[in-house]
Amino acid sequence: MMRKFKRFLEGQTRIFYGVFFADFFQFLMAGNIPFTIASASGKENIDFYFEHLELGKWFSYDKVIYNDGSFRGKPYPDIFLLAATKLELNPKETMVFEDSFPKFKLLKMQALGK
Repeated sequence: MMRKFKRFLEGQTRIFYGVFFADFFQFLMAGNIPFTIASASGKENIDFYFEHLELGKWFSYDKVIYNDGSFRGKPYPDIFLLAATKLELNPKETMVFEDSFPKFKLLKMQALGK
């Protein structure tokens, strides 16, 4: 599935992000509100998405957390704690947007995010 999606993106000359996301990221930037990506994906996937989705418009690559083998994966909250640390934030004062229900339950159990 991921390979198929990557092939689709490689063939695109312009990606439509949707008004909501572009406006939301601009709102965060204008308000000087720190935000980043914390992904269980490896560097190769992060690099691909930064290139093909032009994520550098909104995200600082040096603040992105990706799976480099240096932290525990699910069910541990390490990735979220690292992201908060990278942004110099107290994890309990962060907001997390998650695309996986099991990870959402983990966040609730760890009292991370809001």
